[in-house]
Amino acid sequence: EAEMSQSETCKNTKHEVFDTCCFQQCELCTDPGWVVNWNRPLSYDGLASTCIDVYMNLRNEMVAAGDDRCLTVQHTLSEECCYKIPSSQCSLCQNSNGTFLNTNWNYEVTYQGASVTCSDVSAMLSSEELDSLLCLSTRDQLWNDCCVPHEGGDSGLGGISPSLPPEVF
Repeated sequence: EAEMSQSETCKNTKHEVFDTCCFQQCELCTDPGWVVNWNRPLSYDGLASTCIDVYMNLRNEMVAAGDDRCLTVQHTLSEECCYKIPSSQCSLCQNSNGTFLNTNWNYEVTYQGASVTCSDVSAMLSSEELDSLLCLSTRDQLWNDCCVPHEGGDSGLGGISPSLPPEVF
């Protein structure tokens, strides 16, 4: 027979097992307004890993917030794994009038010397501000390969594709 969440049996059971089952999970990012870049590759404990791998290990080992191990991981990895949420997030296929084109998610391109998909680039840019130099230059570089108009929609050409500010000499 199922117990209601407010029944005496349920309340007693929660009280008895709370300390062994419940704890405040160690989080990689502690500053408000900062989030984890889950797929960021990194080297930790001498192994190739990602931020999500480290987080899942902490979770599986039931490392609680405030534990020495938690504090060490936060201190060691927060700069690599955490970023401030952009106020206006970069989107690879957003044209300058604010509308979005379709993204060729699986199309392979060369970006920062590596062969990656447009999806990978889009994920990498998600931590950047829309008007940042990295966002604008990447969109300018990969626009024709990664971005296609919706059927019958604007191509992003004719002055509405993303553009870099003029160079100052």
